[in-house]
Amino acid sequence: MPDAEKPGDDSHADFVRQITACQSAIYAFALSLLGDTEAASDIQQETNLVIWSKIEESREVKNFRAWAMKIAYYEVKNYRRRMSRSSLVFDSDVMELLAQDVSSESEGLEASLHALHQCVDKLPKHFRLLIEDRYQNGISVKKIASRLEKSANHVGVMLFRIRAELHQCITRRLKGGQSNA
Repeated sequence: MPDAEKPGDDSHADFVRQITACQSAIYAFALSLLGDTEAASDIQQETNLVIWSKIEESREVKNFRAWAMKIAYYEVKNYRRRMSRSSLVFDSDVMELLAQDVSSESEGLEASLHALHQCVDKLPKHFRLLIEDRYQNGISVKKIASRLEKSANHVGVMLFRIRAELHQCITRRLKGGQSNA
């Protein structure tokens, strides 16, 4: 086993702490550039593989987080290259601008993501399930409406109101206030 991978090695434990601390930032970064939760998760995993393969190089890195985000950026570029036939892929110049903005605000994204999770957790169960069905599971409004025996318009209005409530909750949390929803 190489020295860097010995279980008792302090540098190994530090490496694990650093890579763990970057996970939500890497995911949020990829999600913001691709707009696809599954692709963002794939990018996060690919980025982790690259980071682990460069464990020796990481010892010389002064800002681990920035280094990891740069690797994530290149993984997004590789993903986009593979998916270039899709009409939904951003132009390279647009992606570069987005990457610069997102990279500079990754800590803010982490705080927003944390606030979102807290706010979603505070939603009544039936609203939380509705949000999960639509945005995590990708179920169409029409299918949700059919299952709930409601009109698609009704479900759309419910989702709009939940999103507005979540937006207000996130805004309050980011400003330091607590929220009931």
